[in-house]
Amino acid sequence: MKAVFIGGSRKVARLNERIRQRLGAIIERELRVYMGDAPGADKAVQQFFADRHYEHVIVYCVEGRYRNNVGHWPIRPVEPPPQARGFEYYASKDIQMAADASFGMMLWDGNSRGTLANIRNLLAHGKPVAVYLSPRREFQDLKRESDLDQLLSSVAGKDGESESRVAPHQAEVPPGRRRRRKSTAGSSPTVRSSESKQIAELQEETVAGPREIAEAE
Repeated sequence: MKAVFIGGSRKVARLNERIRQRLGAIIERELRVYMGDAPGADKAVQQFFADRHYEHVIVYCVEGRYRNNVGHWPIRPVEPPPQARGFEYYASKDIQMAADASFGMMLWDGNSRGTLANIRNLLAHGKPVAVYLSPRREFQDLKRESDLDQLLSSVAGKDGESESRVAPHQAEVPPGRRRRRKSTAGSSPTVRSSESKQIAELQEETVAGPREIAEAE
């Protein structure tokens, strides 16, 4: 069964019709859903699936201690790195979901570094992402890092503030998993271009998840 990693910013706590349509398409196709336990987008999406009695959901939580599990679904405990705190502690489950899922759907407020890190990690694994940009109230389907570069340019402007916030966290993989490719943080344009081609090649082997989710719109 194909699996979608759904995540988002804490500020995106309400689901409009466009988001609900995409979530409804996931139910229609009986995709497995991997999601976290945070307040905000995670809890709102959990409530959507719980209200519709959707069973194909797994909630990832750090050390087996979940904050929200509205539908009482199975959980997957994730061990954080030793002495991890704060952002790094909770990001460990997101890194695992990006590795486990077939593709992603992210609800981003244009500012959250955690959601942006999830987008980067999915793309680094060669997995497409449907990104809902809440300030514009629209979805953009990203298949490679160059697509994200274009999105960041339009969101962050000339200073690239949003991109720089998560540069150290891109292309992370769970402990024990072999890294498919090196992180692009600090790479030259030439190196980034080459790595984008690698992602495009991996993309050919991956089902275009965002396109499947969008068919219901």
